[in-house]
Amino acid sequence: MLCISLQGKRIYYCTNNSSKSRAYYSNKVRAMGFPCTEENIVCTAFVVAEYLQQQRFHGKIYVVGEAGLQDELTAAGFEFIGPGPDPITGTQADWVQSQLDPEVNCVVVGLDTHFSYAKLIKATNYARREGTLFIATNQDTELPTGTGIFLPGTGTLVGAVSIGARRTPIVVGKPNPAMFEVIQRKYGLRPERTLMVGDRLDTDIAFGPVTGMKSLLVLTGISSLRDVPCKVTVGGKELIVVPDFYLHSIKDLGDAIVASQAEH
Repeated sequence: MLCISLQGKRIYYCTNNSSKSRAYYSNKVRAMGFPCTEENIVCTAFVVAEYLQQQRFHGKIYVVGEAGLQDELTAAGFEFIGPGPDPITGTQADWVQSQLDPEVNCVVVGLDTHFSYAKLIKATNYARREGTLFIATNQDTELPTGTGIFLPGTGTLVGAVSIGARRTPIVVGKPNPAMFEVIQRKYGLRPERTLMVGDRLDTDIAFGPVTGMKSLLVLTGISSLRDVPCKVTVGGKELIVVPDFYLHSIKDLGDAIVASQAEH
């Protein structure tokens, strides 16, 4: 990463994880020894806040999510309810008497380890209201663990709310173009001059052709060459995803840059 920075290139770390803020991730990247500020972090919690600002949203948000969404929405000055435990109690007769906030006109669904039937009732009813925005941070089906134990991803929660609300959400995370459109407006990125580097075909690498960027697959994470080509549906359209380049690790990219400099 330092080699790339020294070339005068801008680096942005893009993650679909909405549970942490830019402040958290920038500290984490610096702790790994790489130069980084909050401006270099593009997490879906931040993208949601930026998207709402760009849409000139006014109102109250019901959030299915954790600290990252809370921090970024607070920093952007938005009013919201929902985060934290909300266990189901009582019987069905009590559930149909659920108190809904009349001011809520936006629902945001991200990863939420406190997700419950009570939250599902509220999120679906708010999302069914006419004129209510319905936003999902991403549709990832699983979380990487490396242990063989499957952990359901944000997409499973989004699916539950979407089915109950009978609506398709605006998805801001990779590989959907909303994330790139937000950072393009904010930072002036040119897709033809931008390389997307990632380890997951259905999100990172698919992000490339969807937005007009070239893509580089590194083989140290979710996907391997055996998974190429990969079918992905984005915005109702099926894509056959093949990376433009691949390397065994991100270290190889730095080595290639150093070797290129030596030749010149």
